[in-house]
Amino acid sequence: MSPKTIIKLILLSFSFDYKGGLIQVLGGESSSTHTLQILFCFIAFAISGNIKTDLLKKVYSIRKILIPFFLFTIYCFINKSSLAPLYHSYKVNLMIWNLLTFTLIVLSINTAKQLRFFIIFGVFQIAAGILIGGLNFQADTRIGSGEPIILSRIAGILICFALYFKNGINKTINYLIGVVGFLALLLTATRTIFLSIALIHFIFLVYFEKATKTKFKKIATNVLFGLFLVLFLSINVLGVSNDLVNRSLSSFSLSTFTTGNVFTRFEHYGVGVKMFSENFLFGKGFGSYPVFALGYDERYYPHNLFIELVAELGIVGLAIFCYMLFQVWNALIKYDSIKYPHNQKKFAISIFLLGIISSMSSLDLPNQFVLFNAIVLTGILLLQKERITKLIIPV
Repeated sequence: MSPKTIIKLILLSFSFDYKGGLIQVLGGESSSTHTLQILFCFIAFAISGNIKTDLLKKVYSIRKILIPFFLFTIYCFINKSSLAPLYHSYKVNLMIWNLLTFTLIVLSINTAKQLRFFIIFGVFQIAAGILIGGLNFQADTRIGSGEPIILSRIAGILICFALYFKNGINKTINYLIGVVGFLALLLTATRTIFLSIALIHFIFLVYFEKATKTKFKKIATNVLFGLFLVLFLSINVLGVSNDLVNRSLSSFSLSTFTTGNVFTRFEHYGVGVKMFSENFLFGKGFGSYPVFALGYDERYYPHNLFIELVAELGIVGLAIFCYMLFQVWNALIKYDSIKYPHNQKKFAISIFLLGIISSMSSLDLPNQFVLFNAIVLTGILLLQKERITKLIIPV
């Protein structure tokens, strides 16, 4: 790749996630930082040169995702709750951020090779941000200095990358990426991502390929190696508290689902259901959940994307959002892996499923960066499908 292309991908990678990345750690999470990230995307788009080549045609190619995304963002802006102006403003600003970054990233990336390096650069800059921000192995009994959720989702992306992003990657590199992802996932001790990865891989083994003994042996080897290494490092080198080790091991225990944390989530869900029952058509207003749950305006959410949607935006908001997700899923399923040899269909589907499953237990709508990255991947695949094969750089 040319130096100009590398600069473009690095600039785009700063928008891979807006909360745990390097630029957020250095500049803090603020509207000015988000504006800087959008500026980077515009510069990358200008560098790509795509503004001069069939821009309207490319926008038309992603219209089935872009139009509902745009309408949903407008609906979130209009459906405002007077009870929670601060949280509404925060969520709307980030939804606009997601919409702009989706459009600019999709229109800037030209090849499968660029897509691969965009993902790698994005993961590395988030890892750098977490490391620079400081790793407190005793904080909250989980690695990540108060943000284990972000690191766990990066770990999930790395594992999906290693398992399903096949084109042009050395098998040894694939294996190392997978091991690093698995180790990071164990250290964050995030049960949702454990279950998500297991469910996704089971679906793929059943529907996409034969479940051979060799594959199961590789999976078992990785699991055992990862457990041994993490436990050894935790106890003998890092000095991590026993609470982290216990939590990592408890991720595999069904008894953990009877803990107080899970019951608290059900209480969150109950508030959301009550809000929905009081205004099932339009909801109580975008960003209004904390007012009904806490009695005041701050960032607070029910830890379930779809309950959040029906509580704040009602059936109308849920319908628009689900229509967008349907268009994403439909585009992925219909993508022809034979006609388009640079297809990354399985990887995009895995990230989409990871985003959907993980959204049911944590984070609020604008911060579902795995799900929004899956939408970005789908848009890139749609444009790749429209290109003439000879224009795609071989990988």
